[in-house]
Amino acid sequence: MHLGSYGVVFKGSKKDSKDLDENGKQKQYAVKRIFPTINAAFILIEMLILKLLNGENNVTDLICGYRLEGQVSLVFKYQKSKPFLTYLTTFNLDDIRKYMLALLKAVSHISNYGVIHRDIKPSNFLYDPVTHTGLLIDFGLSEIQVDQNGRPVKLADNETVKKIADLQKKLKIKNRTGTKGYMPPEALLNYQQQSSAVDVWACGVIFLSFLAQRHPIFSLNNSSKIKNFTISNLIPFVCLFGQNNIKEIAFKLGYGCLIPEEMQKERIEWKEICKIHDDKAFDLLNRMLELDHSKRIKPEEALKHPFFTQNYQNQSRNNEQSAERYQLQPYQQQQQTSSNQMHLEQYNPNPFAANC
Repeated sequence: MHLGSYGVVFKGSKKDSKDLDENGKQKQYAVKRIFPTINAAFILIEMLILKLLNGENNVTDLICGYRLEGQVSLVFKYQKSKPFLTYLTTFNLDDIRKYMLALLKAVSHISNYGVIHRDIKPSNFLYDPVTHTGLLIDFGLSEIQVDQNGRPVKLADNETVKKIADLQKKLKIKNRTGTKGYMPPEALLNYQQQSSAVDVWACGVIFLSFLAQRHPIFSLNNSSKIKNFTISNLIPFVCLFGQNNIKEIAFKLGYGCLIPEEMQKERIEWKEICKIHDDKAFDLLNRMLELDHSKRIKPEEALKHPFFTQNYQNQSRNNEQSAERYQLQPYQQQQQTSSNQMHLEQYNPNPFAANC
């Protein structure tokens, strides 16, 4: 079914013919066979996190695990789904709302337990456009959020949470790298105190993909090291948010940022690149793709946004409503104290212009 960096996922069933689903058919399972090179402690952390989350609110449910011929396999509930690209350009606004609602319910749930998924992307949210049901999977990079002393920021007295935090501390696990195209500025710049805001940003990128009917949004090279914040990382952000805003957030995170003056100064409006226009959708998008992680909307707040509560009956997917331009709160003036400098020597002024 899927080949990842940590293992291979197969669809399977029990040999016992009596294991039937509600329709009387052989019950299907997703079996994740983890590569033998993966540290057993990493597998244990994933299993403990899944146990903590308990398969609720659109989060995958770990049924069991076993070892066979030196390889660990994890067995999950099977979720019927369709590839993201098969419905990306056919979803109307109401379809998008249902998808995002299902995804954010999962993100809100894991955030309540202090869990950061760290690799949210379309292939890790199995969605069935017929039943409008989804399942967040692949917690191989997930972590418990901890403070500077390694203490969990939520449910600190929970025994499972404490065990996970202790394992992370022993293994020096912190801020592992997900998929670059879905990583926010603070993750790309390796800011130490990351939170569920990382996952909210990734959801925002998926949201923008739907509205712009474009995938991927940020084409970033996932092979280069995060500490080398290169041109391929910066260009998409500058073209969407403007160099002034990128410079400000870079300074706040401890980096100097040298960008050619020819690149656009201010952020563009979503209506310029999106094919589906809606005021409330754009407002939520602004809040999810807020460059400053401390101001980014929280998942539980996003679920209460008017985009999910207003009536969308008779709403056209290509309506001509335009969004008000989102005004970022100005950052306080600060002197550049970091010796870290980021340079751009070649650039494309706006990679979105040709297609949007």
